[in-house]
Amino acid sequence: MTDPRFPELTQRQISKLKEYGEIENHDTGTSVFELGDLQYDFFVILEGSITIDDPYNQGNVIVEHGKNEFTGDSGMLSNRGALFHATAKPGTTLLRIKPERLKQAIAKHSAISDVLLNAFIQRHDTILSEYTGGIKLVGSGNSKETYAIRDFMDKNHIWYNFLDVDTSDEADGLLQSFDLSEVDLPILINSEGEVCHSPSLDEVARYSGVLMDFEDKVFDLLVIGAGPSGLAASVYGA
Repeated sequence: MTDPRFPELTQRQISKLKEYGEIENHDTGTSVFELGDLQYDFFVILEGSITIDDPYNQGNVIVEHGKNEFTGDSGMLSNRGALFHATAKPGTTLLRIKPERLKQAIAKHSAISDVLLNAFIQRHDTILSEYTGGIKLVGSGNSKETYAIRDFMDKNHIWYNFLDVDTSDEADGLLQSFDLSEVDLPILINSEGEVCHSPSLDEVARYSGVLMDFEDKVFDLLVIGAGPSGLAASVYGA
């Protein structure tokens, strides 16, 4: 049985998607996106393969996408940074589609959108439940400020790793390496080692890419909710 997280597109679906992107060939191993990249592109593998590599566990390949499969998860449609590294193997041919063009394709072709959105949502659920990584949140499990941040991140499906200073030696090590004390808690640390001290929920939202600044203009639709239904409504509304 085909894993619903990694379906293959039909030739008809790929032909439609070719109208929205460009084909590129890779004779050597090539990084196509890296951890933290914003507005990273969507790829359909026409020949060869792309490996998705876990940056938090060097040498660990999470999955290898083969012919007619595709990269991506729900974060790429909501302007969040890439969660992993992706590398095209030598001899790979790809269809590259920019995020905005992908949203147009999803909004126009319901058969394609059903396949992509279902896979994206299930992939993100797998990341949240089965992998350790993402933003590091260091704080006390008995702190109401830390609890509020964890609650916000859980409800907004933000991938994070909580390190409890009351029980974790790693948390103590991080505090020492950044020359911090428990007075500075809670703190957030991203993949680039940038530290955010005692953040408000607004700062957490901006730090994680959930909250963005919009142009000063009137919008036709407001979608409230960051879960799977909110994602689908946003894409179809576009």
